[in-house]
Amino acid sequence: MKTKPRHKVRHLAVKFVLGLATLVVGLICAVYVMFQRTESVGIQYTFGGLNRYVLGLSSIIAIVAGAMLLNDAWVLREILKGRYELPTYDAIVKAYQALYSVYLSKSKSKDEVEEEKVKGEKEEEEERVIVQVSH
Repeated sequence: MKTKPRHKVRHLAVKFVLGLATLVVGLICAVYVMFQRTESVGIQYTFGGLNRYVLGLSSIIAIVAGAMLLNDAWVLREILKGRYELPTYDAIVKAYQALYSVYLSKSKSKDEVEEEKVKGEKEEEEERVIVQVSH
């Protein structure tokens, strides 16, 4: 099912607005937590004495989530403009096949490996014989 370009643009605008709002709220909460000079005494918080820490952690999470939404909107906008191209499944399969063929051409077969072992053992035996004869 193809989506209309207008729908894509609306989706990007919603993602951008949500990301920006989440980022701004996270930054405001982080500034409030960082620069609160005194603890409020006598006010019942939901998390009690841990209220500052919960607010700080949630502000960090909001900042990260807002930044991710903004990044998604930015990248999707560039893809829609045609600046970047997403690889298709066929392109990924072709790249994998090319890498695998290079791997097969560089790897040795079992017979070649066994022949090298046998040659190496024969050379070692010849060296031992030469060393024993020379003594």
